[in-house]
Amino acid sequence: MSIKIVDLWRSQILTIITWSVLGLGSIATVVGAVAAFRNSEWGILLFDLVSFCLILGITLVPSRFFRIKASAIILLIYAVGFYFTYRFGTDASGPFWLFIVPMLTAVFFGTKRAIWALLAIISTMLLFFVLLHQGSLLWNDWQVDAPRWAVISTILVLLTGLLTISIGLLLTNVERAHLEQETALLSNGYLEERLRHSQKMEAVGRLASGISHEFNNLLTIIDGFSNFALNGVKDRPEVAEDLDEVIKATQKAKALTAQLLSFSRKHPASPQVIDINTSVLDTTPIINNLLGDTFSFIFTASDEPCFSHIDPDSLVQLLINVATNSKDAMAAGGKLHISTEHLRATEVAAARNETNEDDSSYILLSIKDNGAGINAENIEKIFEPFFTTKENGKGTGIGLSTCWAIMQDANGFINVKSEVGVGTNIELYFPLSKESPTISVSKPLLPEPTEPTELPEPTELPENTAKENILITEDEEKILSILSTAIRSKGYNVYNASNAEEALEIFREAKVHIDLLVTDIMMPGLNGKELANHAVNINPNLKVIYISGYSDNALFKEGIIAPDIVLLRKPFLPEKLINEIRKILDQHSD
Repeated sequence: MSIKIVDLWRSQILTIITWSVLGLGSIATVVGAVAAFRNSEWGILLFDLVSFCLILGITLVPSRFFRIKASAIILLIYAVGFYFTYRFGTDASGPFWLFIVPMLTAVFFGTKRAIWALLAIISTMLLFFVLLHQGSLLWNDWQVDAPRWAVISTILVLLTGLLTISIGLLLTNVERAHLEQETALLSNGYLEERLRHSQKMEAVGRLASGISHEFNNLLTIIDGFSNFALNGVKDRPEVAEDLDEVIKATQKAKALTAQLLSFSRKHPASPQVIDINTSVLDTTPIINNLLGDTFSFIFTASDEPCFSHIDPDSLVQLLINVATNSKDAMAAGGKLHISTEHLRATEVAAARNETNEDDSSYILLSIKDNGAGINAENIEKIFEPFFTTKENGKGTGIGLSTCWAIMQDANGFINVKSEVGVGTNIELYFPLSKESPTISVSKPLLPEPTEPTELPEPTELPENTAKENILITEDEEKILSILSTAIRSKGYNVYNASNAEEALEIFREAKVHIDLLVTDIMMPGLNGKELANHAVNINPNLKVIYISGYSDNALFKEGIIAPDIVLLRKPFLPEKLINEIRKILDQHSD
């Protein structure tokens, strides 16, 4: 936090005043001491010497003790003014010292305390008035009686009051203006940092989307040929077991790719109004299972409903990702505490160095652990893709980046508070929805297992007896070969096309009636959606299944995602496509 400019000015003014008083006071002390000595006024001599020693001590006090130093100089000036006014009245400079006190208080401490100082001076003037009226003061100037003193002191109080309030208001407004400017600069810097981070994440998202598409194509090829090979070695258990491991590895790679795609996903799969409290409660068994018996878990729910607009499965993924990080950071016996509460938009804005005057509200979902904590340098990096502080093989650096993408989708944000050796608090801010949940939250998705799970026994797929005609359009030759071989093995007539133009040529020739089109979405030339539109114009009864390895964001841009389409995401087993084909054709025949 930078030093306020007004505080710096005050410190400089105090230094100038103390050294000036010390310099001029030295001369006054010498002159006054000589005169007091000649006139045998030992009380004045003692007062002059004590005052000089005090101002010398105050001047030498370091500037970091500003409040003590400023208070001391004000009290000393008041004491000097009071003493000389009491002894000499208007013949000496005592009244002027007194009326400086409120103005200095305004300079050093602001308007409110200056008003108290002004009241103290008024009380002092009233005290002298009473003493004059009683005849207790023996001033040399006999022309200054109680009534005249009342007039003089009233005029001086009014002038001093005007100057004091003017100085105080001026400094207050300068301080406020500087604070607003500093806040604006901090806010702009924060917003610029958020923009840079968003741009970086968007760039990584585009890269991730392209890489995952190619990666999913490769996984589809590996998965498909592994299944073909598995069917041919059922009499060789040792080979079949090895192929099983290959298939299991592709399933884990598929889960990793799905996480990678979260970076580029701008639209959640099915956002809806849900109760975050209910979602956390539904996920509690998963979190308990994830933590095991070694760690404890507590959930403190807000008494108020916590409705927000978010994809339910994404919220579950977010909870699991953060809980997994907490588990890895805690030693045995660690505690994970999740809580929810309502916050006003103004409170949230203050935490982000922003201003927000609207009446909206947020839900704060806090996930706190007592683990190792994160140092300040790494806090700035934890949401960057592939950044991890874990040992090799124990972390991908994707989990918290995925959380960041999910919060962006939900129009929320994340704040991290952490102290090394104490623990970490991940604060998730969701906009509070005024709507109520329309449907119940679906059952949470289970987290990715740490050990490979057993694959289900293959089911017997139905044979095709009607000899329906299937056209497969896929620009990846190996995937086209796998899918056509698998579908043809079930009795379908299969026609292949490596791009949309070849597929449309088959439709235009009209040598065969195509019952169903299986098409990749992102292809050179016409994409899958455009191909399907042209094909349906030729054959209005055509059924379409889309396949893709791209992210939701890329598909949204192509106008593919819609409630009424059938979309299979790569990688998938050929059996899944065959089942989908049969289901759609049976619906059509009904």
